[in-house]
Amino acid sequence: MEPIIIKRSTDANIEASLGCLLGVSIPVILFLYAMFTARHKYDMIAYGIIAAGFLLPAFISFIATKIPLKAALKISDEGLVVSPSKSIYDSFAFLQKFTARSEKRLLWENIKEFRLVIYYKEYTMSPTDGTGSTSYTIPKYHLCVTDKAKEEVIFSIHGLEKTPDEILALCNRLLEEHTYS
Repeated sequence: MEPIIIKRSTDANIEASLGCLLGVSIPVILFLYAMFTARHKYDMIAYGIIAAGFLLPAFISFIATKIPLKAALKISDEGLVVSPSKSIYDSFAFLQKFTARSEKRLLWENIKEFRLVIYYKEYTMSPTDGTGSTSYTIPKYHLCVTDKAKEEVIFSIHGLEKTPDEILALCNRLLEEHTYS
């Protein structure tokens, strides 16, 4: 069987990221000009730090839309490999070799069952224009894997390329195939 790789969905909007980078570049250019024309060494350092503080987050956001993310879930004949990266910045593909120790490998012969658990997180927004606050609830999906020693591995599958129901159905189907083979 060819391994099935399910990646994180970034929902990256490259136009917005590029616009943010270009909008930030104007103050950065002004701070760099002030840095190079400053008469004192400490002023140069201060302007350089401020310019870097403006530029780095926008640059990282722009690069994040270009770099492919590493697999969050890899399903193969051997079993299941989960990668517990939480944000876009700690799941870049080139960082995969440094964070391989955080991956969890689960073999089919050790897996007893899969369950889907949904946690609801409530958020409240309070606008500044004097109108009332708005509350909304977002479901967070977790795949619970129970092994034969009654230990559970809980893995967040919120924000992946496939829906949580598709992931659960795929895992259950493959578990059934490997249990009876």
